Amino acid sequence: MSEPVNTPAKPLFEDLEKRRLPAPLKKPCYAFDHAPQVSELRATAIRAMHDMVSVQWFPKETVRYRKQGAVSNKQFEFFAEKGYMGMPYTSAGMGIFQFLAFYDEETGCLNFTEQDKFNLTIGNSCASSVGWGLLSVCSSVKGSCISNYLTISNGFIPLGEVTYDPAIEDLKKHETKDIVAENGVDKIFAGYALVQPGDVLFFAENTPAAGHTRMALSPAHVVYREDGAIDPEKSTITTQEQAAQDIEDNSSGVTLIRCGEVSKTYTFSEFLRKNYIAVTTAEFSGKKPYEACEVKYEGKSGSLSDLAEGTLSCNYPMAILRVILTEGGKERVLAYRLFDRKQIGSGLARSFPLSELGFDFASREGLPGGAFSVRLEVTSSTGEIFCPVTVRS
Repeated sequence: MSEPVNTPAKPLFEDLEKRRLPAPLKKPCYAFDHAPQVSELRATAIRAMHDMVSVQWFPKETVRYRKQGAVSNKQFEFFAEKGYMGMPYTSAGMGIFQFLAFYDEETGCLNFTEQDKFNLTIGNSCASSVGWGLLSVCSSVKGSCISNYLTISNGFIPLGEVTYDPAIEDLKKHETKDIVAENGVDKIFAGYALVQPGDVLFFAENTPAAGHTRMALSPAHVVYREDGAIDPEKSTITTQEQAAQDIEDNSSGVTLIRCGEVSKTYTFSEFLRKNYIAVTTAEFSGKKPYEACEVKYEGKSGSLSDLAEGTLSCNYPMAILRVILTEGGKERVLAYRLFDRKQIGSGLARSFPLSELGFDFASREGLPGGAFSVRLEVTSSTGEIFCPVTVRS
């Protein structure tokens, strides 16, 4: 039996001042310098999600929290003397770039450990991990990245002949068990059989957890019976997923505690028991070409106060917005915003009025008296960094 996670017999680090993990994550970028093939888009979405479920980290200080919704009954604990794999399972709905904003890529140290804010600042859950992974390459995906919102209207297209009313926006009101019943098992299995890398399997239900979501790592392995029907006990799909687990993982050469699954295989029967359906995106199915990411500033920019009336727009969700002051070759962040799955759903992550930032652009308090410049810096869900506007004093 493995040792309980919260009672380590021997610390991972002998000297807490010299903590370093085997392979801290370097900031990735998922953009292309060419017109990518669909296979490249799929592989990149998988890589983007893999970064979230495999990133090695340790907290600067021990942190404890409880989350909202799914798994709200669990006391989550991350110990300063232990190492972890995968972004924390939380209510935050953030992507990898928001996590890395507080991360030391030389050591793997996560510097954000505020107990009362951790659950809504760091980490994500199942559907938000899949969503930010897809949004590395699929601009068509919308919605709040929660299982019950993975609908046709938000860009999640059922595979095969599986259908339901495309006007439905919330599958808590029309659960996937209803979709399975309406379409029949044969169509559901046929949809599973069409799964390719990067496609999504999920179920949605009218509960606080709202369901669960996984991303396929490889094509479905389909086995047929002698009568030509799909054998659901032998047919399988291998996926990655974010989850609220505590699993000892020794793949890096040291023992890390992993919460999600970097690769796990399920049978069609297992998927059906929970009423999963298989979906893809417009980019993966060839219905929409890949779009390069663009960030634009709309508004006046003659003075700093003009920015308060401006708007940032992006065809992908923005992950981070920073207001950066430069004076004499030195930089200082005056304000920032981390965008989460709620802002993807509301649209603010793609069209953001700067009045929503809560920063007083008109005030000169704290600003230097001499020459300086202020720029807006945006990190998008593709990992690219854009500076769409700069104002000089």
